[in-house]
Amino acid sequence: MLGTGRRIDLLGLAVEPALLPFIRTLVWALIFFFLLVYTMQSWGLDPAALIAGTGLFGLAISLAAKDTADNLLGYFTIVAERPFLVGDFIAAGGVSGVVEHVGWRSTRVRQMDQVLVIVPNKNLTSANIANSQRMAKQMMETHLNIPYGSPPAAIQAFLDRVRALLAARPLVEPDSIVALVMNLNKDSMDILIRCNILETRWLLFRTEQEAIMLAILGLMEDAGLEPALPSQK
Repeated sequence: MLGTGRRIDLLGLAVEPALLPFIRTLVWALIFFFLLVYTMQSWGLDPAALIAGTGLFGLAISLAAKDTADNLLGYFTIVAERPFLVGDFIAAGGVSGVVEHVGWRSTRVRQMDQVLVIVPNKNLTSANIANSQRMAKQMMETHLNIPYGSPPAAIQAFLDRVRALLAARPLVEPDSIVALVMNLNKDSMDILIRCNILETRWLLFRTEQEAIMLAILGLMEDAGLEPALPSQK
């Protein structure tokens, strides 16, 4: 059995282990076919009929099993290009969830509601795939509406404390911190708070986001600020 390093030395490229059984089968089939043609030529037989028959047989098989062939080709593409791995959370073709298994014909995806979806491989290779596991971070963004009449000094102090709060959290990317008055709306001031959190796992990201938002509410209370409420005059 050749290791990955040895295969690279001999072939000049890395072959995914999952593809090796198919490659071995194809190589042996080609060897057998050429030996058969050589043997027929040695016996004085014309191998043209065999070659033509093999082509027609292959064409008939490919037409009869087009979907199977497309799914098998999709499997090769998934294994070779690796747009996702087992355990990744993906969204593709209206399906989103955790990849549980990649088979020759289909891929099993477990949705958030625990429904197991069987997706043909050909559908995945022709769809746009969003793989959240390939992200290094996720963005948190929230907007606060502060009513007019709030002291500008209190708002400035609140924004400074929000920036300091985010900068002190280990999972927040320092260069991504934004806390500023974004717009002066008809009935309130719009404050934008945004940052990148260095966590891609859904639950851990949401837990960090929750902690930040609760801390921001505490800073609002300390600054004597209240969110604007819908009102009519």
